[in-house]
Amino acid sequence: MIVRPLGAEDAAAWHALMAEGTRTHPAAFLLSPREVGEMTQAQAVESVSRGHLHGLFDDGLIGFSGLHLWQLDRLRHRADIGPFFVTEGRRGTEAANTLMEALAARAKEAGVIWLDLWVAASNGRARAFYRRHDFAEIARREDAVRLGERSEDDVLMTRRLSR
Repeated sequence: MIVRPLGAEDAAAWHALMAEGTRTHPAAFLLSPREVGEMTQAQAVESVSRGHLHGLFDDGLIGFSGLHLWQLDRLRHRADIGPFFVTEGRRGTEAANTLMEALAARAKEAGVIWLDLWVAASNGRARAFYRRHDFAEIARREDAVRLGERSEDDVLMTRRLSR
């Protein structure tokens, strides 16, 4: 398995994984299944061309995550992860671990000390995964997103990479 930044050539595969993710785990994404379904090819190319998305490849794209490295002087020591998604058939393998550790290594190479992410409070499996990767829960945002009429809280988790 390899992890690399996504480019325009990966837009269709990324869009297909986004469609799967928003359909199977709608609380894990800010975009709704409808918004992803209405996304044009040009919009998908624009999304992957921003430089924040990294893909996990093993005979095709099997997962992706955003890694936002802050450019502001006062925030360069922190980076944000998300969304983080691995296709259903590859969960429970080393795929997610490979993607997470590659992101942590890239962030550390860039001088990042702290990785931050938001996760749906109801997503116990994801929260447990992040805890296994040394993320700690430090805050909760009530009513972070709305899934139809249902309110969903988010949990802020952080991981220190180095001192």
